[in-house]
Amino acid sequence: MQLSSQPILEDFLSTLEAVNLRSLDIFIDFFSVDVSFQDPFHRIHGHDQLRKLFLSRVENYAGVKYKAIDFAWGRREGLVYIACEIMKDKKFVAECMMELCMVSGGKILSCKEFWGSNHPLDQKSYSKAI
Repeated sequence: MQLSSQPILEDFLSTLEAVNLRSLDIFIDFFSVDVSFQDPFHRIHGHDQLRKLFLSRVENYAGVKYKAIDFAWGRREGLVYIACEIMKDKKFVAECMMELCMVSGGKILSCKEFWGSNHPLDQKSYSKAI
């Protein structure tokens, strides 16, 4: 599956780095309808909740973007790890690791984000984002 999913993963990374209001629906479409998503403050399920969370990120945290550094396929089928930097106004603010589980057909079934101790998001408002 890794070889057949490689172009989808590369498209996902390009969209992740440039996600904005106009591309949000394209970004969300990479995920399975029953996606499971977790970051240090949220544990959510489904397209609707994921869209609300990323809409909040785009609207409330202008200038905050992901920059994918590298990725590696895991030992289990469909598992991929992505090393990212979280940038604000093109300046490094934190490291991020993403763990994606992709199913056949290239949709992302689950996504977990792990952030470094310093990050650009206001913790109190972000934890109430959705």
